[in-house]
Amino acid sequence: MFNSQMNLSSSKYLPRFRSIIFPLIIIVAAFIAYYNSFYCAWHLDDFHAIVDYDYDSISLWRLILLRKQRSFGFVTFFLNYKLCGYNVLGWHIVNFIIHVINSLLIYLITCRLFIQTEILENHPQKKLFGYVTALVIAVIFAVHPIQTSAVTYIVQRIELLGTMFIFLSFYFFLLLFSTKKMSSKVLLGFCGFICIALGALTKETIVVAPVLMGAYIVIVKLKSWKSRLLVILFTSIAAIAVAVAALIMFKAITFSPALHFSAKPFEVLWHDAGESPIVYYSTQIRVLLRFLRLCIFPYGQCVEFWMNPSTSLTNLHVLFASAIHLSIIGFALFMWRKRPFILFGIFWFYIFMMPSSILPNGIFEHRLYAALAGLLIAIFIPIGYELLNHPLRIRKTAGIISLSLVACLIISFIFMSRLRNNVWKSEYSLWRECATISPNNWRANVNYGYALLNRGKYNDAKFYLEKSFNQKSNVWAVANNLGLLYSYINDIDGSIRMFEHGLKLKPKNRLLKANLGACYLEKGRISKGTNLLFSARTKESFITLGNYFLQKRNYNEALKCYERVLKKYPDDVDALAGKQAILKLKVIR
Repeated sequence: MFNSQMNLSSSKYLPRFRSIIFPLIIIVAAFIAYYNSFYCAWHLDDFHAIVDYDYDSISLWRLILLRKQRSFGFVTFFLNYKLCGYNVLGWHIVNFIIHVINSLLIYLITCRLFIQTEILENHPQKKLFGYVTALVIAVIFAVHPIQTSAVTYIVQRIELLGTMFIFLSFYFFLLLFSTKKMSSKVLLGFCGFICIALGALTKETIVVAPVLMGAYIVIVKLKSWKSRLLVILFTSIAAIAVAVAALIMFKAITFSPALHFSAKPFEVLWHDAGESPIVYYSTQIRVLLRFLRLCIFPYGQCVEFWMNPSTSLTNLHVLFASAIHLSIIGFALFMWRKRPFILFGIFWFYIFMMPSSILPNGIFEHRLYAALAGLLIAIFIPIGYELLNHPLRIRKTAGIISLSLVACLIISFIFMSRLRNNVWKSEYSLWRECATISPNNWRANVNYGYALLNRGKYNDAKFYLEKSFNQKSNVWAVANNLGLLYSYINDIDGSIRMFEHGLKLKPKNRLLKANLGACYLEKGRISKGTNLLFSARTKESFITLGNYFLQKRNYNEALKCYERVLKKYPDDVDALAGKQAILKLKVIR
């Protein structure tokens, strides 16, 4: 792919470029692509998992017990909060650092994949060729615009960390092949096991790790079918063991009083999905094709895509997508003997997509974070080998041309990533784009309507919020946001109707109780309103109660409400103002 006749390929300069210059290029490229994301706002699950989570009053051990399934990720949230509070810059920098680590790991992994062959073992010029190919893959992985969702969306640190542990375990696995000392093999195996254990405490995608290791042995290393079958059997057992461990963690498998399997932990997921498994899996075949296109041609990106659900596996669009997937896999199998990394890279992509495709999931770009590396391996390592096998003169010319094309690609990806980061700057810009690209996406409409509501654009907000309610009326958040709009335009009856509808869908939701209670007070339904506000037990509900009691001159009850808020939120402006007003009134009296 590149000119391997440079003096840099001498054994004197090769270690310097491999260990210092090339990693530095990766870091600088990633920084240029992402430094404008460091002040992007909180979004979506950031509030549930970070902003609204009470990290002040919970111990680290208690947090681990409460968040067993993804405890390692929440430990980093806890430490991040202790270090910089809710200063969004500190949170983005940590995400960026993890992304850089993953990019460097891809560089190291690809170096091992490319150079672990006899032809390059003692050939510095050709080794440099391999290192530059690895550099290209790592830089594209680092700056590809499809990665912005995982890097810039703070709560997706879970995705970044889960990927990091898979990459680390796979890298230790590759090192194990190249060392001959038994003590080193044991140490590397132990390190790989620790990474898998930490990955199991981070994200369920860790099940990919043993499958990826088995795929490397079967596709790249082994030549006989007997040995391949043995590895497939061993890998399957390991993957099943990891899957069973995950099911035990989810309490889908229990052993007391006897062995029992329950699908109950997953019923909530399917209930929230709003569609049957057959519809979901039929649609996922088309979703995977969309994801493939986004990796190669990343245009038309948005925070969440929308597809009309496919009703069956025999749907024409599903059959067409299936044919393309089978053609890609068929081509990779055809090229297996000559170019095994095509098959390995394609397998990497599909196996990383599998966990998020099995359980109901939206069409989110962050699902592609680790899978992208597989496609890059499938494309660039075979191209590198193809050019490497040509005579020196042809290789030199082809290397210069390839380097120029790749440089243009990387520059364009950096530019696109910076544009994507600008979209993530605010809730308004993020959902405006999504509602424009996916007008049939109810989630896009309800979130864009809410953003418009916060900007005081009530007429525009009404259009999008009512549109989302017509599309998906069985979601409590849709009813809640529409109820808020009606309260802002003084349609209290409409607000009550929406909040009551939302509570039927989510009877224990505290936000709906607080909003409905406030509306009841405004309509003079005092008993119902105060009961709901007390049962909501949120900061907003106690402030509403405090304001009501203050208006009715019930100063003692009002003071109790404000002090309950200030006990947990000592700097809350509304509670402080209410308490100060009561104290002044008492002094005057």
